[in-house]
Amino acid sequence: MREATRALQQIGLLEIIKNRGVFVRSVNLKQVVDIFNIRVCLAGLAASEAARRMTDAAVKTISELIDRMQAARNAEEYLPLNLEYHRQIFLLSDNERLTSLDMSLGKELRLFRLRGLRSSGSMITSNEEHRGILAALRDRNPELAGRLFEHHVLAGRDRFLSTIEKHEPAVPRGRGRPRKSAA
Repeated sequence: MREATRALQQIGLLEIIKNRGVFVRSVNLKQVVDIFNIRVCLAGLAASEAARRMTDAAVKTISELIDRMQAARNAEEYLPLNLEYHRQIFLLSDNERLTSLDMSLGKELRLFRLRGLRSSGSMITSNEEHRGILAALRDRNPELAGRLFEHHVLAGRDRFLSTIEKHEPAVPRGRGRPRKSAA
C-alpha cells in the first residue's frame, strides 16, 4: 500500500498531508488547461525530433495503432491506443526527459482526455489528425509534424473543454484554438 501511495503521490494524483492523511488531489479547470498547454510545446518538439529519426518499422507500428483506433467501438477502447500512439512518437524523439515529462503530465490528464473523446465525432476527428501527423512523420518533415502534433493536442484540449463549457465559467485557453494548417 505504501509503495502504491508513493507512486500515486509522485505522479500528482494523491496528496499527503502530515498528521491529516492521504487525499485524492483535485485538479481545477485552469490547471487542466495549463497542463494541456504545456503538452502542446512538448508534443511539437517530440514530433519534430521523431520526424528526423523516423524508420519504416516505426511507420508500420504507428499505422497499425491508427487502424486499431479506427476499429475501437468506444472511448474506453480508443484511449489506451491513443496513449500508445502518443508514447510511440515521444519514444521516437529519442529524448528520455521529454518522454518522461509527457508521461507524467499525461497521467494527470487521462480522465479529462477520456471525457473529450466521448463527445460526438471526437474519436474520428482525433484519428484523422493522427493520420496527418503520421504522413508528416513518414515524409520526415519535422516542421509540419511538430505543427500538426501541437494542433492535435490543442484540439484535444478543446474537445475536452467543449464538454464542460456549458456548466463551467470561461477558462483562458492559453495558446488559442487550433488553427487550420496548410497540410
